[in-house]
Amino acid sequence: MAVPYFKEDKVAKILLASVIVLTLTSSGVSVWFSYIGRDFWTALSTKNEPEFYRMMRTFFGALVVGVPVNVMYKFCRQRLSLSWREWLTNRVTDLYYANRVYYTLEASKDIDNPDQRIAEDIRAFTRDSLEFFITALTAIIDLIAFSSILFRIYPQLFVAIIAYATIGTLITTTVGRRLVGLNFLQLQREAFFRYSLMRVRENSESIAFYGGEQLELKEIRRRFGSALDNFKEVIATQRNLEFFTVSYRFLIQVIPGLVVAPLYFAGKIELGVVSQSYSAFNHILADLSLIVNQFEALSAFSAGIDRLAEFLEKIQSANRGRLGVGASPDMTTGQRMRDLRLILSKSFIEELQAGQRRLAGEGGQSVDLGGTRSDTPPPPSLSSLSTSLSTVSESAPLVRGSGQGAGALALARMTEGGAEAGPRGELDRRSTVEVTVRPGATLELEGVSVTTPDYRRMLVHDLSLHLPPGGRLLIVGNSGTGKSSLLRVMAGLWSSGCGRITRPTTAEMFFLPQRPYCTLGTLRDQLHYPQKPPSTPSSPSSFDTSSEASSSNPLVPSAAENEELLQILEAVNLGDLPLRMGNGSAADGLDVMTDWSGILSLGEQQRLAFGRLLYNRPKLAILDEATSALDLASEQKMYEVLQAIPGISYVSVGHRPSLVDFHNSKLILSGEGYKLESLEGEEGG
Repeated sequence: MAVPYFKEDKVAKILLASVIVLTLTSSGVSVWFSYIGRDFWTALSTKNEPEFYRMMRTFFGALVVGVPVNVMYKFCRQRLSLSWREWLTNRVTDLYYANRVYYTLEASKDIDNPDQRIAEDIRAFTRDSLEFFITALTAIIDLIAFSSILFRIYPQLFVAIIAYATIGTLITTTVGRRLVGLNFLQLQREAFFRYSLMRVRENSESIAFYGGEQLELKEIRRRFGSALDNFKEVIATQRNLEFFTVSYRFLIQVIPGLVVAPLYFAGKIELGVVSQSYSAFNHILADLSLIVNQFEALSAFSAGIDRLAEFLEKIQSANRGRLGVGASPDMTTGQRMRDLRLILSKSFIEELQAGQRRLAGEGGQSVDLGGTRSDTPPPPSLSSLSTSLSTVSESAPLVRGSGQGAGALALARMTEGGAEAGPRGELDRRSTVEVTVRPGATLELEGVSVTTPDYRRMLVHDLSLHLPPGGRLLIVGNSGTGKSSLLRVMAGLWSSGCGRITRPTTAEMFFLPQRPYCTLGTLRDQLHYPQKPPSTPSSPSSFDTSSEASSSNPLVPSAAENEELLQILEAVNLGDLPLRMGNGSAADGLDVMTDWSGILSLGEQQRLAFGRLLYNRPKLAILDEATSALDLASEQKMYEVLQAIPGISYVSVGHRPSLVDFHNSKLILSGEGYKLESLEGEEGG
């Protein structure tokens, strides 16, 4: 996983070269100090005063060199770790948000706590990988440098240290092998515990209304207890391991003395040589005992790598699935490592970009991995907006079904009693709905069958229909008949099933869910989303959730831009919102940054979503219970706003009888089949 970063990033190569040079220099300084220490103690033991003071001067001179080397050595390591984390986080988030992979992974539940894997596992991987690399490099250099010193002093001591380190490594790996699995479970259970706390914070009002605090507290304590139980296993295993490792570290204080003491007592070596042998012995033993000394850290590091590798493999699998590429076959460990390097490589990112452009139907136009569109339509002008709101078309065309003659209305039943998918397993689990995306295309379904993502249940079978420009289709049916699932397939969120769909580009479509999403940003940002505002005021240094938090505006939006947004808010019955947020100044209210999902009711959020749709002016809108929190008058006003957008077609899912008035065709889904009806005679406006 490290190869792509050091291969592609020039700064990484410079920093890595600096770290390696400083590592060599630091090791050289250590060897220099070992000789200074040897001569210092020899002068002291022989009472050679001139030599003693000369070595003191030499020591302070070496200090002038050694301190900057070690300080810069640590700084460059930290700088390289930070740069690597920045690159890897950006690359993984690019992959995670490409082709709506984040949605695919969340829907499939194949991976737990992706937020932790991005925020924490990447940080730990880059920090610890670099730490272990430097430790190993230092160990090799020290081993070469100090082995020659120790071998010259006493070859038997060199043999003793090799034997001691080998036995210690074998015993440590045997006793501590269980720590790897336990650390993996600890990371997972800590994430589950943190998620339960986050859920209570996000759903505090609902829990308070229900009075469900005790049940939530019980679940939180259960997850916390699970993490504690596993950690007890961790520390018990660490205890057993440390019975050996602590003894191992204490013994090295006397082993060099036991070996070289006879030579010293016989007068064959001086005290300084004994001191140098201790220093060399400890350096070499630390190098050879890397696994013994770092086993606990290595086991946690290994668990983190497993979680990160699993995450990347799931991202790749989801990307391949959404691009219509087959899944990767079973691979050996070496093949998996090569595959992970490929996932993080620039070539794979470019392949995803090309695939996303093909799926979005945007040809050579620029599309980033997060789905931002470069061909977004301009906001409605003041004149066209006011005209459209006052002259809603009353003669929008009807949905046409397959099998009808040219120009015929799809009033006949298209399929009845044919919703059964046949024997379970008839639909290939690898089959997907084929989506053709063309600029300016209308929505058309040909023989579309929709299943749940696990392919275990058929929801819609062999559906064909055509939604012409200006068409208004209402989808109704009992819960569980596949209404929302069909919308997900139309929007490109789901692909499980078969058949063919033709639709406009992503830039020409807009989706309104039952619970709208409020981005972190200003009121202006809410209306522009998912586009970027033409002029973006600078954001405050920290996110303030108070309703009075506002940002300074070095880039002031034009008066015409403000007027357009204010008129849109007025059209969706939110004209007082910017005045309220801006303390009487509507223009200032547009640039207030706050927690909009926290201060707006669900009904206000749904009206704000219609304002967002009005600003973006799509050719096709898909609405999933988008007015469920509104009263009938507000619902009528929102659909009037929707119909005011020139040439728009829309598909709605809902249960309210009042929705019939705003549509000209109705698709009825049921467990027995489906049928398409005209609402031309019933349409109220």
